[in-house]
Parts: sequence; structure tokens; C-alpha cells
Amino acid sequence: MGLEMRLWYGAKPYPLLASVHALLFWFSVSLLTPLVLLVSLFSDRKRLLHDMILGVVVINSAYHQQYFYEQE
Repeated sequence: MGLEMRLWYGAKPYPLLASVHALLFWFSVSLLTPLVLLVSLFSDRKRLLHDMILGVVVINSAYHQQYFYEQE
């Protein structure tokens, strides 16, 4: 799929953060489904609630690799 999760400043997430992200994802989706979807619809960067809380972004790494190869 070419998706990567990064911290808001570009670093790769550490294992503890990845574990907390998975737990927060399941908690938020199971209990707060309408809120999670509403947040993503009105967010300027289309991030979900648990991504905003933990400060992570999901990027399309295939697109970024292609972009950087074209720049060289």
C-alpha cells in the first residue's frame, strides 16, 4: 500500500507509541465512531482523532519516494 506512520516532525514512531496508537484506535472507533468520523471530515489535513491526540501523520511513502527520485 505504501503507507507510513510518522511523527508530526517526520521521525519514525517508536514501539511504545505504535502500541498506544493501536489501542487508542480501537478504543476510539468502538466507543466514539461518529466523533472520529466527524473530526476527519472537518479536519484540514483529514487526520483522525487518535492521530491528532498522539501527534502522528500517515503518509503515502510511494508518492514521496517517487517525488524525491524525480528531484535528483
